[in-house]
Amino acid sequence: MLANGELQELCRNAVWFQPEFPFSWPKAAREWCEGVIDLLIEMTDGALYVIDWKTNQVALNESAEQLAQHLRAQYLPQLETYREALQNMMAGRNIEIAIYSTVLGRFV
Repeated sequence: MLANGELQELCRNAVWFQPEFPFSWPKAAREWCEGVIDLLIEMTDGALYVIDWKTNQVALNESAEQLAQHLRAQYLPQLETYREALQNMMAGRNIEIAIYSTVLGRFV
């Protein structure tokens, strides 16, 4: 994963990055959202990147693109929740989300 050029570029241009960033956010009066962001990166312009890596294996007769589509369908809602939580905790920030497949060796 650390050999990926895109990830290296993000980290190289970061002000800071934090692996396993825990958060707890009161989404509503009786609803809390808690989680651990795999990697949170702040860029020089203040933008935040939420990187979530997945180790899901390719299923029998599944192509790489089908795995990528499956990962996006299954995990983008989780990442959107992370984005919503961060936007509420850090108003005014541009927050980008991305899924990294360790099996495919790339962002999906």
